[in-house]
Amino acid sequence: MNISDLVVNLSHLILNKIISNLDQNIDRICFSLVCKRWFNDRDKYLMFNRDNICINASPNNYDIQLNHKHFQLPSYNKIYLKSIQTKTDCSLYIGYKDNQTKFRHDFYYDDVRNLNSIPGKISTISVVCQTISDSDLEYLHRLLNESQSVTRLIGCHTLKYGLPNTIKRLSFRNGYNEKLVQGSLPSSLKIIDFGAHFNQEIQPGVLPEGLLEFHMNSNYKHEFQPGVFPSSLKNLVITNHFMPIKVGVLPAHLECLEYTDDSTTVLENILPKSLNSLLIRAPITSFRGLSVLPDLQMLFIFQKSDEKSILNLNELPPTIREIELRQTRLTGAMPSSIAKLTLCDCEFQINEIFPETLQYHLEFLSLIGEIAIGIPSNLKIVKLAVYASSNEPIISLSPEIESIYLSGQLNNEKEHLLDCSGGDGNRGVGGTSDKPVLLREVRLPFFKKVKPNFKLPNTVELLDVGMNDLNDILPVVPSTIFIMERSNQIDKIFVNLSHLILNKIIGCLDENIDRICFSLVCKRWFNDRDKYLIFNTDNININSNNNNDITQNHKQFKLPSYNNIFNKSIQSKTDCSLFIGATRFLFGEYDFYYDKYTDLKSIPSYISTIGSTDESTDLEYFYQLLLESQSVTTLNGCHTLRYGLPKTIKTLSFSYRFNELLVKGSLPSSLEVLGFHNSFKQAIQAGVLPEGLLEFNLYSIEYQSDLQPGVFPSSLKTLNLFYYRNTIKAGVLPENLECLYYSGECTSLKDGVLPKSLKKLVNVPMTWLQAISSLPNLEIIHFFQFKKVISTFNLDLLPPSLKVLKFKQFKLIGTMPTSIKSLCIVECEFQFEEIFPETLQYHFESLQYLSDKILSIPPNVKIDKLIIEGSIDQENCSLSLPSGITSIRLDMTLDQGDGFLRIDGNDQTTLKELRLPYFDFQPRAFIPNTIKELDIGDNSLIYSLDLIKSIDSIKTLMLSKFPKIEIISPESFKTINNIIYTEESNSNIVIYRKLDDNYYLILFL
Repeated sequence: MNISDLVVNLSHLILNKIISNLDQNIDRICFSLVCKRWFNDRDKYLMFNRDNICINASPNNYDIQLNHKHFQLPSYNKIYLKSIQTKTDCSLYIGYKDNQTKFRHDFYYDDVRNLNSIPGKISTISVVCQTISDSDLEYLHRLLNESQSVTRLIGCHTLKYGLPNTIKRLSFRNGYNEKLVQGSLPSSLKIIDFGAHFNQEIQPGVLPEGLLEFHMNSNYKHEFQPGVFPSSLKNLVITNHFMPIKVGVLPAHLECLEYTDDSTTVLENILPKSLNSLLIRAPITSFRGLSVLPDLQMLFIFQKSDEKSILNLNELPPTIREIELRQTRLTGAMPSSIAKLTLCDCEFQINEIFPETLQYHLEFLSLIGEIAIGIPSNLKIVKLAVYASSNEPIISLSPEIESIYLSGQLNNEKEHLLDCSGGDGNRGVGGTSDKPVLLREVRLPFFKKVKPNFKLPNTVELLDVGMNDLNDILPVVPSTIFIMERSNQIDKIFVNLSHLILNKIIGCLDENIDRICFSLVCKRWFNDRDKYLIFNTDNININSNNNNDITQNHKQFKLPSYNNIFNKSIQSKTDCSLFIGATRFLFGEYDFYYDKYTDLKSIPSYISTIGSTDESTDLEYFYQLLLESQSVTTLNGCHTLRYGLPKTIKTLSFSYRFNELLVKGSLPSSLEVLGFHNSFKQAIQAGVLPEGLLEFNLYSIEYQSDLQPGVFPSSLKTLNLFYYRNTIKAGVLPENLECLYYSGECTSLKDGVLPKSLKKLVNVPMTWLQAISSLPNLEIIHFFQFKKVISTFNLDLLPPSLKVLKFKQFKLIGTMPTSIKSLCIVECEFQFEEIFPETLQYHFESLQYLSDKILSIPPNVKIDKLIIEGSIDQENCSLSLPSGITSIRLDMTLDQGDGFLRIDGNDQTTLKELRLPYFDFQPRAFIPNTIKELDIGDNSLIYSLDLIKSIDSIKTLMLSKFPKIEIISPESFKTINNIIYTEESNSNIVIYRKLDDNYYLILFL
């Protein structure tokens, strides 16, 4: 196989993966036109991005099949229809339809009475009616409350008739001004937005716990009181409200704040320490004390007065990454952490705010106003945007900048030259010619009174002519500018993609072996690999022993042509892991390994995770190193809290021997994930676990103290009580808890113990079923109980919101909810026709069951992936394929020595992936010739060769037993491009990727 054919002959699965990374549908269509095969096979891999499609249906019509007449590409008509038929987050507009809303919504109804129901594919409803009667509103809200799919309501007129608990985002119409009372808003609410005329005072307790965003753009005349905003709130946006904020009003875990304050109130004691984004319209005098905000990363300051106030940049915290300032006089030094900076009509001295003693690297710099400055050498800029006009005859711009965007006009009547070539220039934004030329993108200003005149380096690949006439631009465009012209050799467009685009494509490939193969598609991509290729460091473990020099630890990499790229990749890795102690069972899981603490002199800044089994007497030395580090965020195997932990720690798991008494303040306030193991049995008191904790894991079988109300903070989202066998008391579980893992103990449960916010329950007993049935947001349940007794389980009691369901050891009766997408049934008794009645239609993304026989799937059950476990004691097994199935995994044994497996297919067979059961001897099977991925499971490769060679559609082969002596001819794998070997003993993975008939690339994971 010619290596230039590799990209054309990619499998449909890979083509579909690439397509999914293209947001724009026009790019997806162009992709399918690269070669004849991709065009002919378009129906097999191409799907349009439904997020960028508005169905724009005929008025008062839900029929999705009739509403695509505006699509005018007959060759893609079936693909378009299939795409919109699978769209499950459609929008419905109720009211007058004008030209502005024509292409913003999928369906339009001019009168609410024309609606009979709200289909399950509608997730967003907008109500824009100048007048609507109370009876019509009552009718609309009845339809809303009957719906289970609507999550967003825009233009809400009233709360008198209630809202369903599916609503997560609610926007009121501008005229809304009803008084809010506790319980009037749905408990599921995540985002709320009030209209311009709302002026009813909001009392504490009215906004539901679980609310994440609050928006108000009205002339609200009341001061906000402490307790109005729930503790769960993350984003708060209040504009046109000119009253000061009181102490205690802002929630302790607020992350983003946008606010207007005309007073001179000092914000030092008002703003919570958790803020990472602050956009505020207030006098500069209010901003004393910003330096005490340890997590602040974004700051936007807008002054309403025309007078420029002074902002001392030295008072900003060192964590700032993005700043936007308007009408401000700047003094002091900009923090070196800054990555994005926008200055609008600001006064400053460039050498003062960027002192030469510090180095700056800006991803983006935007300058607005009459600005002409020289960029100092210690300031590196990736993208520069200038919104200004100039009368200067020559503007020089540094080619060290990768992207330059110029919006404005050049007004000099006699001469005007824009010089980006790196030549000497003494006006405007200048640079020196001895620096590297990095410029790739340029947007031209408007040449107002003279014809365009500019110099560009030959590195520019994208040129935006802006407001200029294209006919004036073309004569002076350098020939090196990459312009895609019509060509009979359309594949050259694909090969000649810029390095920026190639790097973007590479970033969509998770596996490094895919990135290497991508670079081998053509000679240019291989020769230019150093300019765009970088490896995914998440999939690289450096595996170094007693040496943390990252530049010396890549000897296991055996591809000399990619050595520089690999070295550059691991040097850029900033989230490395370090393990201290015995390593024989953990090799391959961490980047660096040390035998003992004292071998370490310090913890490098690129280490973010540390694990330890070393319990030597040098613990104090190790924890001193930890406290000096500013980079470690995860600590596994913590032995003690006696010496303290740094505030950078977000994930903490204790060693298996840890059993210290916990006291308030002993755990870092930055903690988000906490785990205890076997020996821990100290009762945890209320107030010990820090607010802000998101996940708590208790894996200790020794811990059997009753958990009391107040032990878990209100911020907790995930709680794992894997061995806890006591009854859970009312008030123990936080109101915003989303995931609960239990032990399966058959305990009783009182009303109100389980919070309404729960989305996932794992290992819960059947005794909880009555309480579970009333949970409105529950999506995932795994039922399990210790008692080895088959209890009867009534499926009719399950909530209608369920998507994932797992049973073990039950007798099932009743009807399975049609909302289920993933179902696992283990050691259960049931009748298919009873739990899946033929009057209902089911579509499972995954169905898994354990049985001693292969069950017949009824026609009303559609399955994407089928998993069967067990041991089949019959000579011949036959499996009739359900309609639309693409994957089958047979994790079972055929006990008969000469057993035969038959999978019946037809012309409509869609099966692509198959894992074989274990045969006592040689696998014997009849399999449809549509299989792209074959996993031979625990069967011998030698004994499976005849079967493999009989299926010429296989592209990927997976196995777990590799022959150690026999030599296998490559002819046996002629059609197979990918072989994945998973070693049984230690789960190591080896990938063999075929480059051509003579070469394979081998990757060890």
